[in-house]
Amino acid sequence: MNPHDRPAFDVGGDSRSAVPGGPRARRRDPDGTAVTEVFDAHVDTEIFEAQVDDRRPAGPDIVAIHVSREFQELRHRKLRFAFRTTALFLLWYLLFVLLSAFAPDLMRTPVLGSVNLGMLLGLSQFVSTVVIVTVYQRFARRRIDPAVDALRRVYDPQGPRAAR
Repeated sequence: MNPHDRPAFDVGGDSRSAVPGGPRARRRDPDGTAVTEVFDAHVDTEIFEAQVDDRRPAGPDIVAIHVSREFQELRHRKLRFAFRTTALFLLWYLLFVLLSAFAPDLMRTPVLGSVNLGMLLGLSQFVSTVVIVTVYQRFARRRIDPAVDALRRVYDPQGPRAAR
């Protein structure tokens, strides 16, 4: 093993092996030699645990939100919209492809000068994409966002915190 691939610091073996009552740790020098250091085992664990708990961000209980009926309903509503819209768009695209493959005379039908029906149907694919995005924005603003705000009020009454 290359000395540079090893971790710079690792806790080694039995926590009471080097000195009675003291954990042992090895710090590796850049050249790969191990230097053993002894740490004081008499650390006030209650203070340490309190400091660790203070560093945990206060916030909503994600698990409780995920299993709540309101969240499941919100997820179902969003997925139902997404699957229906996707299926509709794919059917529309499939119709365009099938007409191009099996009804070329229909697709060559002139509509306006040199613009034919196939060109209009092809360009309408882009238009339908913009329509779907617009409809989703409206759906989300009216049906999804209010439900998310209600969940936030219930599960995170403190609201968003400035420093995250």
